[in-house]
This record gives sequence, C-alpha cells and structure tokens, in this order.
Amino acid sequence: MADFNFLLATRLNQDQQNALRVLENVCRKAGLNVYLTGASMRDLLTTQPVRLLNLTTEGSPLVLKDAVVAGGAERLSSRAEPAGLFFSLLGCRMRVEGARGGSIVEDLRSRALTLNAIGLSLNPGSRGLPLDPTNGVADIEARLIRISHAYVFLEDPVALLRAVRLAARLDFKLEERTQARMESAREGDYLAQASPEARGQEWEAIAYEPDPAVVLREMERDGWLERAFGAGVRTSRMNLGALSKLTSTLEAWELLGRAVDTGAVATPFLMGGLAAGDQNRLGQWMPSRHLGAGWKKMQAEAATLEKKLLAAGSGGKTGLRGIFEMLDKFSPEAVVYASLNPSNAKSARKLRDFHAEAMQHRQRLPLSLLRALGVPPRSQRAEALLRPWFLRLLAGDTISDAEMTEGVRRAVLAQQAPAAARVAVAAGPGKPVAAVGGKGPAKVQAAKAPAAPKRAAAKPAGHAVKPKAKAKAAKRR
Repeated sequence: MADFNFLLATRLNQDQQNALRVLENVCRKAGLNVYLTGASMRDLLTTQPVRLLNLTTEGSPLVLKDAVVAGGAERLSSRAEPAGLFFSLLGCRMRVEGARGGSIVEDLRSRALTLNAIGLSLNPGSRGLPLDPTNGVADIEARLIRISHAYVFLEDPVALLRAVRLAARLDFKLEERTQARMESAREGDYLAQASPEARGQEWEAIAYEPDPAVVLREMERDGWLERAFGAGVRTSRMNLGALSKLTSTLEAWELLGRAVDTGAVATPFLMGGLAAGDQNRLGQWMPSRHLGAGWKKMQAEAATLEKKLLAAGSGGKTGLRGIFEMLDKFSPEAVVYASLNPSNAKSARKLRDFHAEAMQHRQRLPLSLLRALGVPPRSQRAEALLRPWFLRLLAGDTISDAEMTEGVRRAVLAQQAPAAARVAVAAGPGKPVAAVGGKGPAKVQAAKAPAAPKRAAAKPAGHAVKPKAKAKAAKRR
C-alpha cells in the first residue's frame, strides 16, 4: 500500500500543504472530521498536477465559513444544498463539501465513478489512512473508468459528462458495462433530468481542465455537449486555439512567480463567443461566483493592461522593472489572458519580449539554495524572499551571484532564527546587515558577555582562609 503521508508531502506543493494544515486545524476546532477526496485523490494517484483540493467533512462545512475567512480564505462562495464551500487559501483552490449520508464511507459509496470514490483521513490519530470502498485504486492501476453501481447515470446524469471528461484527459478506457449503461442513458435522455447546479459544476470542471479543448471536442463528438449545456453551446463558438495553449502559457508566467487561477482565464474563451442568453445561464449555474460573474471584468482589465503596456516607454522607470511593477497592479489572470488573446500586435510583442528578458534574470536566482534550506522554490514564502533581488536584477543593478546567494541565505536564516538570536546571522559585529522590515542597512552591535567576577585562587581542600588571616593580610597590603 502507498504511503499516503509521503504522497501528500511530495506531490502537493508547500502552499497546498500549508492550506491543508489550516483547514485541518479549523475542522478540529469545529469538531468535524475531514478527508481528502475526489479529484485530489485521483490526481495524486494518477500523477496528474493537483490543482484543486477536494475535501469532505462529516457534518456541514457551512459552520466553517467564518473560521476559513479568518484563516485567509478569498473568493468565498457557499452552497446550502448540498452544503459546500468554495474558496482560495494561500493561492490554492479548495472545495469543501459535507458527506452525503452523514459518514465518509456512505459518501464514497454513493459516488458515481470508482476512481473518484477514494478518501484519505486528515484527522489526528488516523492521518494518512486511505478509504477505498469501491476498489477505485485497482481501476486506476488498470486505467479504467468504471461506475460504482448499475443505477449511477439514472441517479446522477452529469456523471455521463464526468466519465467522458476523465477518459479524454487521462486516456483511460471506459469499462465495458459502463459504456453499455452510457448508451442506455443516451437513449433515455437522462441528461434532461440533471439539475442546473450539477451541470454548472461540470462546466466549471471543464474550465479547470489542463486542456479544455480536448475534452470539449470529445463531448461534442459523442453528442453530449449540446444535450448538457444548450443547443447554442458549440465548439465553433469557442476559442479552442487559446484553450489549447492555456497550460503552457500559464506555466510560463508561473515561472515568473505568478499564481494564476486557470479557470478564470479559461472561462472567457469558453463563453465569450456564446449568445448572451447562454452566457447568463451558464454563469448562473457555475458554483464559483468569481468565474460566472467576473470573466467580463477580467477581459476589460486585460484591455486596460494592453493600453498601459503600449504607453510604457523603453527606458527609465518603464524599463524591465517598471513593466514588472506595472503588471503587478493587474491580476495574474488578466496578464495571462492578454498573452493568450492580445488585441494589439505591438502589446503582444512587448509582453513576449518582457517575459523572455525577465526569465533570463529569473534564472540567476538561487533556487537550489532555497531547496537546500528547506524552502520550496514555488511557494509564496520563496517569492517573498526572492522578490527584492529579482527587482534589483530587473532594474539593471550589478549583483554578483555570491552576493545574491549570501543575501538570500541570511534572509532565510533570519526567518528561522528567534528574534533575540538574529544577531548571529549578521556578517560580524558592527557590520551593516539588512534591517528586518525596514529599508537600508542597520547596525547590529555584538552582545558583550558580562565580565566574570574575579575569584580567589583555588585552595586545596581543608585550607580555607580564616578571618584573622584575612585581616593581617589586609594590614600588610
């Protein structure tokens, strides 16, 4: 059996691990058991990138709403029935839903596809314990999509779309009986009974696919796309070219330290060419409000970004550092969208040239040192440590690799050391070091050890100095 705690530590990035710890603490204080489930477990076991943390609680997650906001959650959406929370925490997408049937085992048994019916305990005393009531791990090893029971598509019609989507993405085969049940569902038009909420959740899942274009073509070829989302929802009205380049463009900007919400970038390419009625309907169905209602604002933001980029000169404050700081004022999603779908050839070239030059400077940053010091290079903490040096490189400052490595090393050790012991990471007594939380150098004085009191020479045992002898010695002196 796989060591699942090891999988969590090696397959999730540091921010995802930290986000899990925050949620585990919140659930423990609320008295709720919590489990990693669904897409997260499937992607862990199929070695796919884990871009969504799916969690299930035994009890309603709605009681966690205030606590997760206090813990730093952003873009929070909630759903009353079935109870669920959708939010970002430390830059990680998270979905927390209540267990159907009240218990995790009942919830997993009720799931449509076996490869999505695997759970992992995140609770004290059982953390890392897997639950696999439908033998989903064996199906993953056999590269099969299999339904958990014969009436799945009747009870959950949207599972038809899920099966097609996962088969297209993972290059898995549909198990023979599963395929036969899908044909029966097509003949019985089961999708007509699917709820808007379920359809919206699947539409959102398409937006977060690594290559939405592949999935959309497969759904359309099998006749599921219009049946599920409306007669006007066709791939001919979507920007499949941009969607095909989404993952590579996203990864290119993430290498510059940008954390991007993939679905927010994909949504306008999915919906921008549809009729207004289809746009409104699908937007209302999507569970994440910032996707359904915010994609048009993001398009407008990208247009503003392009205008600013064209107005920026090539020297002074509008050099590399100036462009970087200007882009910082826009959402990462707008930057990626402008890269994928520029309205102006000059702005596209300028953005492309900036990225190429910035990457040359980025490659000088001491990422291997961060790994050696226990700081994951793609984490928020790493970006905070590297940012001052990256800005100096973009500004054209002359910095040696040795100076930069030593500066980053000191910054890491200063974070790790207790406040009272930070003097130890300075270069030496009285030498200037970077002031914590301030600008410019700060003098650090070496702490002087108190002088040891003078003591009389040690006397052999039994030769203690008597009071009278002390007085005579004093007179002689």
